[in-house]
Amino acid sequence: MGVNWLQVGLLNVDGYYNSLLAFMDKAVDEGFVTPAARHIIVSAQTAQDLMCKLEVHDNNNIIIIIIRI
Repeated sequence: MGVNWLQVGLLNVDGYYNSLLAFMDKAVDEGFVTPAARHIIVSAQTAQDLMCKLEVHDNNNIIIIIIRI
């Protein structure tokens, strides 16, 4: 039995989520987060690029898109 990870899409307009992504990368570097867990977060600067990336990663799991309003 494996773990099915959800995909999390970040619409990173103007680098809004750069600090969050850097924090996650640092957590991987320090061993607090596994690289596999880090890769559930998919980010892009445009909605079109994000949707393309999510389509590539989609393996029939739920996709959550977080949008800056």
